[in-house]
Amino acid sequence: MPTVERVFSRIDEKNAEILAARRSGDPEIRASVRGRRPTGPVTKHRIKATIRRVLADAMREHLIAFNAAALVSLPAGRKPKGLVWTKARVKAFNDAFAERLQAVRADPELRHLRTVTVWARTDLRPSSVMVWTPAQLGVFLDRAVTDRLYACSI
Repeated sequence: MPTVERVFSRIDEKNAEILAARRSGDPEIRASVRGRRPTGPVTKHRIKATIRRVLADAMREHLIAFNAAALVSLPAGRKPKGLVWTKARVKAFNDAFAERLQAVRADPELRHLRTVTVWARTDLRPSSVMVWTPAQLGVFLDRAVTDRLYACSI
């Protein structure tokens, strides 16, 4: 198997390992992949584009004879469509979050979880990409000005 194809085979293997560990009944195995996400189709296309560019530059310099990345076929990837945080979506999210937080606080095994950990769970959101309205952005920026790290963001 050519080297470029092995890159994507290894990515698929790692993705399978992460997903299998998440489904495991062993808490230690699940904890070993905490914070790790599988590499999605869009990211794979970006990796391929980078490899193609490097190999194209190498061809121009007469270091290689052909661009092996051009031969790699990947499944189509689509970026998730962003949804606007409408009032109804904000209310639904807040209600689901309050309900989830109450359930976590009632469970002795989950009580140790921080509020932000519960809030960060993406399954509560209508889409993986959520977009603020101009008014919501304005509120954020007004509050961010008073943060001690504000100077780092400009």
